[in-house]
Amino acid sequence: MRIALAVHGWPPEQMGGTELSTRALAWALVAAGHDVLVLAGTLEFSHPPSVRREREVEPTTGKSFRVVKIERSDPYFDHWQKHRAPRSSCVAVELMQEHKTEVLHVHHWVRLSTDLVRRAARAGIPAMVSLHDHYATCLLGWRVHPQEKAICKREFSAVGCSQCAGAVPPRTPWLPAEEQAMRAATRMQELAAELACARRILVPSLAHAESLLSLGLPGHNMTVVPPLAPARLTLQKTWTAPKPGEPLRVGAWGLSDEAKGVTLLKSAARRLGGRVHLVLAGHATGESEPWIETFGAYAPEDLADHPVTQVHVAACASLAMESYGLVASEAQSLGLPLVLPLIDVFSERFSDMQGVLFFEQGSEDDLTAVLDRLARERGLLEIQRRKIVCEDDLDEQTVEHMQALYARTMRKGPPKVAEETWFEERMAQEAMDAWDEALKVAPRSALGLPDEENK
Repeated sequence: MRIALAVHGWPPEQMGGTELSTRALAWALVAAGHDVLVLAGTLEFSHPPSVRREREVEPTTGKSFRVVKIERSDPYFDHWQKHRAPRSSCVAVELMQEHKTEVLHVHHWVRLSTDLVRRAARAGIPAMVSLHDHYATCLLGWRVHPQEKAICKREFSAVGCSQCAGAVPPRTPWLPAEEQAMRAATRMQELAAELACARRILVPSLAHAESLLSLGLPGHNMTVVPPLAPARLTLQKTWTAPKPGEPLRVGAWGLSDEAKGVTLLKSAARRLGGRVHLVLAGHATGESEPWIETFGAYAPEDLADHPVTQVHVAACASLAMESYGLVASEAQSLGLPLVLPLIDVFSERFSDMQGVLFFEQGSEDDLTAVLDRLARERGLLEIQRRKIVCEDDLDEQTVEHMQALYARTMRKGPPKVAEETWFEERMAQEAMDAWDEALKVAPRSALGLPDEENK
């Protein structure tokens, strides 16, 4: 099969769970003999907009596939108001036609465009969509309120949600509140139209599907398909519980931003003083402190030998509505007991409490209490480690399932999608160009940006 995967970023530039699991899927499909084209967003700019063609080699078989990064030239292209980029989606379709794509699988629209599925359908290419996060129900994607720093479970409201998202820099003071609300409603309508044209919608867990539906996503039949692990990790045979007088070493990785609970982890470690040594890895870790050791970006395949996993227990303190939690899978593959927030997806995945201790999400007191208990009750760690059960064949089952889903989507073909009127694309592009011009003349203070930051 000729398969195109669309995703908002690609390693090593972007190393989040969606990007890494999509790369793992591309590798698995190429190893199985399929012709894969990756259409990726990027943080790189080019003037005029252009594409960067690369080839990537699947490490096991040595087979290669194309990765095409679509570079935009407009500023702040991941802003919620810039969800649709007609030039980017036109380029994406041209690349798929060149590749003779038979099925498109959209993993994310950010930095690309929210009309990929519909444009592909008009070109005769059926599509599937994976919903890895809450981008389809939240303007900001994570459903973490930017000011309250807590999960938001409100259904979408054009006025309320545009005010919430409008507080995040860069603000758009040149647009009246009514216009911002209208743009918010339009964005959600675009995504609803995309999902209506997708032949199948995939989610990583039942809990995520239920969350999407409860928060206002129009009813769709969803298929649960767990994401592929970014790297094959094996049980650490050298693990030992902390010795008397030795601090409890706690590892946390995959920390891409504050929504992943970096501040919460650090606060708990500070309260426990020298009894807990926290080891962090990821882009949002910040500076090291006494009893808090930090590392920057890492490669998933290096985790087994990375200092962040040479610990007694792994912790996740995410404040977001997680859809699966690849970090938890990686920790269990390495044989590390887990400390996790008590949220639906982790309750689903670890319902039998296999090697897991839970704490109330967002509660510094509760996280501190759990870590304090592990530091005091050293035998508890060994008990938790013996409970760990790794599902080694899960990835193989996922790859087989994905191939069957692609084949069914191809047989079904694309839906009929009405052609755009001649002026729609032009109006969308002109609105984006006007946004860029207004941004240039707006004072940085009005945008919510510090004066010293470079434009």
